[in-house]
Amino acid sequence: MLWIIYVGLLIYTQFSTVIYSIDDSNVYRRGPLYPLLLAPPVLIMAVNVIALWRRRKKLSSKQRLAFGIYIIIPMISMLLQMFFYGIYMILLGSSVAAVFMFNYIWLDQSERYYQQVRENEQLRIDIMLSLIQPHFLYNTLGAIQSLCKTDSVAAEKAVAQFSRYLRGNMDSITKDRTVSFTQELEHTKLYLELEQLRYEDALQVSYDLNCTEFRIPTLTLQPLAENAVRHGVRGKPSGRGTVAISSQEYEDHYEITVEDDGPGFDPNQEKCDGQSHIGLANVRERLQRVAGGSLRIDSAPGVGTKAVIMIPKEGV
Repeated sequence: MLWIIYVGLLIYTQFSTVIYSIDDSNVYRRGPLYPLLLAPPVLIMAVNVIALWRRRKKLSSKQRLAFGIYIIIPMISMLLQMFFYGIYMILLGSSVAAVFMFNYIWLDQSERYYQQVRENEQLRIDIMLSLIQPHFLYNTLGAIQSLCKTDSVAAEKAVAQFSRYLRGNMDSITKDRTVSFTQELEHTKLYLELEQLRYEDALQVSYDLNCTEFRIPTLTLQPLAENAVRHGVRGKPSGRGTVAISSQEYEDHYEITVEDDGPGFDPNQEKCDGQSHIGLANVRERLQRVAGGSLRIDSAPGVGTKAVIMIPKEGV
């Protein structure tokens, strides 16, 4: 409403000289009601000051300072302009406020950038820690040690697989991009073969791959297979079960499923098992950031768990 009044006054000045006028010599002169023209902008800024004060608890100290200066300096300039004719106080005050706000925005964006860099670095560290898996390393080395005593050929093969698996994990940490699904699947197979080395017939793995010619972010399939083994198959009282991996192509996306026949859980209840569950969070983050994909977890107690990766075709 104040802006409407202000625009109305500007239009009125074109037909009257009571606010300001320009004489025949092209000289600008104020009229007796000139302060009336400045009243609406001053009131608008006063409303902004009140709004800033009411929302002060929702803003940081830097934000309060930036908005305060951006509002108050032009308002003071308008008030001074009423008394100091010939000096462009409004223009000067608005310029100072704009420069200050620009500096604030630049500093704020810089802080956000460096904060994002720190968060990305922390995420990379979290991924690395989630891949170290001391128990898996120790148990695999223990299984290889046992093979050395009974089957040297199988032990040699297991060492080669273990080496390739570790190299693949470390290389994937530095790759913030997509790789072929075949490459990611090969890395997952290495993990499952090493687990089968430990659990033998207790762990069965099946594959139903209807499509493989697409790309997927690194370290997105293997963590799901790991969850299926650790919390699915090994979570059963018998310690025996099956992990099934499948892929399917649809009109607008690719879908990869990792399913187990373990005990399952209620997705609506928060897990309170004392364990860190950053693996799924990392998978979701990488899928969304690198390929625009998503992860869905379907599970039910006593039925099993199914993790579904969806990769949009335009994302790869």
